[in-house]
Order: sequence, then structure tokens, then C-alpha cells
Amino acid sequence: MRAGQLNNNMGMRSNTSNMTTISYLFYAFLFILLLSLVIALVMFYRLHAKNKPYYPVIGGCGATRYGCCPDGVTAKMSADDKCSPLVGGCGGTRYGCCPDGITAKKSESDRCGELVGGCGGTQFGCCSDGKTTKRTADEIC
Repeated sequence: MRAGQLNNNMGMRSNTSNMTTISYLFYAFLFILLLSLVIALVMFYRLHAKNKPYYPVIGGCGATRYGCCPDGVTAKMSADDKCSPLVGGCGGTRYGCCPDGITAKKSESDRCGELVGGCGGTQFGCCSDGKTTKRTADEIC
């Protein structure tokens, strides 16, 4: 019987090593299958990303609500904006320029630093005769 038991033990060892080999092969097959699946997914997404439509990023006046003026730089302020050129310097101020073309007027009646002598240069100006100085704004002379 010892010989039979020995044969059974050897057979058991043989079956166990066959099971181990089969399980290694099974796990190797699963690993290769999963790896192939991952590679296929990566290739699919790369191909898919190349076929996406291209939307350029727009900056500057092109990205504003009403778009650009004809100069392509200035943004329109409304849908019907005529995009007139901006006037800089004293020409763009409320009262315009003094005769020198550089200095801005401070009021409609600004004489632009012109020195006025006599009663014209005083706080309340001249009386109707043009020579006498007014003492108050309401004075009638």
C-alpha cells in the first residue's frame, strides 16, 4: 500500500502543479486582456480628441458684447455705435480749447489766461460804462 499511497501523493502533487500553472496562465491572460483594453481606450480617446472642432479663443474687442469698430481695435459701446474717433487733449473737454490749441477752457466765458486790466479783471467786472468797477454782482451802475 505504500506504493499506492506514494502514487496518489505524486498524482496530487502533479494535479496541484497543473492547477498552479493553469491559474498563472489564466491571470496572465486576464492581465494581457486588460492591458489591451486600456491601450485601445487610450487610442480611441486620442483619435476622438483630434476630431473635435477647433474654436479659436477671441480676445480684445472681438470678445465684447457689440464687437469691434472698423479699426479692429476699439470696442463698440452699443449695437448702433458709429465708432467716431475719440478726441483727445483739450478738444475732448467740456468747453473745448483756448486759442493756443493746448490749454483747456475752464468755462464758456474763460478767457484762457488772457490778462485783463482795469475793471474787467476784478471780481464783479465793470459797470455799463466799461470803466467803473462793480462792488457787488447785483450792483446796477
